Amino acid sequence: MEADAYSLRNKVRKGSPMQPILTGWTTVPKAPDGSTNFFYGEGVYSNTQTQGLIVRGQARLSAGWTAFASAGKAQHAYDGFIFGTRPVWAPANAATGNATGTAYNSWGEYDTTTAELGLRGQFSTGAVAHKLTLAANVRNYEGGSRANGTAAINSNIYNPRPITMPAGGAASTYNKLNDDVMTALSVADTLAFADDTLQLTLGLRAQQVHQKLSKYKESAVTPLVGVVAKPWGENVSLYGNYVEGLSAGTTVKAPYANEGETFKPYKSKQMEVGVKWVSGSLTQTVSLFQISKPALIEAGNRQVLDGEQRNRGVEWNLFGQLTPALTLLGGAAYTEAEQTKTAKGVNQGRAQFGVPKLTLNLGADWAVPGVQGLSVNGRVNHTGAQWLTGDNSVKLPAWTTVDVGARYATRWGAQPVVLRATVTNLGNRAYFDSIWGAGRVNVGAPRAVRLSASFDF
Repeated sequence: MEADAYSLRNKVRKGSPMQPILTGWTTVPKAPDGSTNFFYGEGVYSNTQTQGLIVRGQARLSAGWTAFASAGKAQHAYDGFIFGTRPVWAPANAATGNATGTAYNSWGEYDTTTAELGLRGQFSTGAVAHKLTLAANVRNYEGGSRANGTAAINSNIYNPRPITMPAGGAASTYNKLNDDVMTALSVADTLAFADDTLQLTLGLRAQQVHQKLSKYKESAVTPLVGVVAKPWGENVSLYGNYVEGLSAGTTVKAPYANEGETFKPYKSKQMEVGVKWVSGSLTQTVSLFQISKPALIEAGNRQVLDGEQRNRGVEWNLFGQLTPALTLLGGAAYTEAEQTKTAKGVNQGRAQFGVPKLTLNLGADWAVPGVQGLSVNGRVNHTGAQWLTGDNSVKLPAWTTVDVGARYATRWGAQPVVLRATVTNLGNRAYFDSIWGAGRVNVGAPRAVRLSASFDF
């Protein structure tokens, strides 16, 4: 039997993240400095708190058979200007940076409860070895929020000024947004052939999603198929898999006009084939993938479902030691995200907005010779250009940042301790890092310095 408990708190004072809304633009303007807030002052704050407890255990029933169970509960709460400021930046003010925005003073609480009960067994049928897993799962997600939009706030994207917090709208009432119960019964069997050089996994999962508030109740039996082959020994593995899953539908958030609307449960499909090889202490993987799911688009300031989003691409990852002193970790992915099966062919075949074609993150850690316990590290983060709108008329530029750091492992008396220092976005680049809706962007984080110490007990 084992248990894990955690509690995380975060407080932000005198500022709120900027999330500009770009409407009517033909090109994306220069991003503001990430350290600026569109509005700030004594009354601007946010608090978040997440806590949880997970208990798990297992019991040996007989030779080759084990029963397992787990249960957990997590709570997430927030208040204040947690969702940032949404200034509307018109093309006419491209040069000046003047904009008018709204912020939401929000409060919300969400609880997640999970439980699992299952059985694992190993047995053989002739020359074939089996690893069988039977499991039953249940997950309940429940909660809601309220939010008051402020009066209009006039400021400047590039040179914001402190403000006196304007009055919000009439006090809103609590709006329960989710009461979802997801259950599943699953069986999976991994069959090993020819001294484990070929493994075949077959599985079925009977799922049900009950979104009580919207009165959606969907059931599906979804398959899992996976194969791993090692034709040239343990260092090279060829693999492939296909899996389907049923998920709860998305609930629309502010500031869309249909805020609170929940879409019906949806089925996603994922296929992947790849190769994994080990060379000394370095492991690399290359895979081709395809993922399809319903697509969300914007129409008349509303979020609506329209057709399917199909992501196809190739991904490379590596991790491990290139030399005894040099450790590498990272990867790259190239993704073609396409809108398919759209209503009346609108945007059919165009790229899905908000999905960059190229992403790359590569880090290295180097142990400094002659200094026991000291290492330095660096990381390059690159996100390629991505469409800002579903009609593919405006594109968000690519961006690259560099992080550096150092780690020192030592002892404080008899206590092992690791000291860390990290600088992210070393060049303090100003950029838009992603989108949160068509024509709606997030400002990248500025340079930040982090110091930490961890102790082993």
